[in-house]
Amino acid sequence: RIQFNTAKSVLINFSPTGKSLDNLIVKFGSDFLVPVYKHLHLGVVFTSDLKWADHIDRVANDCNKLLGLLRRQARYLNFEDKCLIYLSIIRPKIEYASVVFDSCSLNDALRLDALQRNAALICSGAMTRTENKLLMEYLGWDKLGERRIIAKLNLFYKMTRKQAPPYLCNLITFNDNIAIGTRHNNPENLNVTIKKYRLSNSAKSFIADTSQC
Repeated sequence: RIQFNTAKSVLINFSPTGKSLDNLIVKFGSDFLVPVYKHLHLGVVFTSDLKWADHIDRVANDCNKLLGLLRRQARYLNFEDKCLIYLSIIRPKIEYASVVFDSCSLNDALRLDALQRNAALICSGAMTRTENKLLMEYLGWDKLGERRIIAKLNLFYKMTRKQAPPYLCNLITFNDNIAIGTRHNNPENLNVTIKKYRLSNSAKSFIADTSQC
């Protein structure tokens, strides 16, 4: 039996219009739920307008503190150690739940890229104006955007092969009406049903976006 802590439960209305629920009163158990605009759940900041700026703010603040520490200690570390610290400690923080927030705005994505660029400058000791492409090639680091796409495709593949939890696998539907004699008959082809969405937020969601990659 699941036990809920009603004292820590909140009420949030997910809507692209940011519609408020201030006039709605919901009682859960013996407590009234407090309407909120954003909520931190399992390390991810969810906001009622379905945008990721607040989550990216939190990631940037945490990672900038770590990058500041790395910069201050850089003189005592060799190249390999600096890269190891970034790749094993800082980058995982940047990419935590990346399959969820990959639909973030271009501005938010650029803020994440700026974190990796700062790390690249610290690890390589390059000049501030060094071209970003040259920095990444020298260090052998992939672009964060490309890594998010790969992570989404890996998870999507597991969902289609029933290698993920059922609550994720059940989100995908398959098209059984495939014409005979086409390349779609290949057993390796996923035949995933691609839905059309009216709202851009929905079109950029995980299932909608990844199924068309």
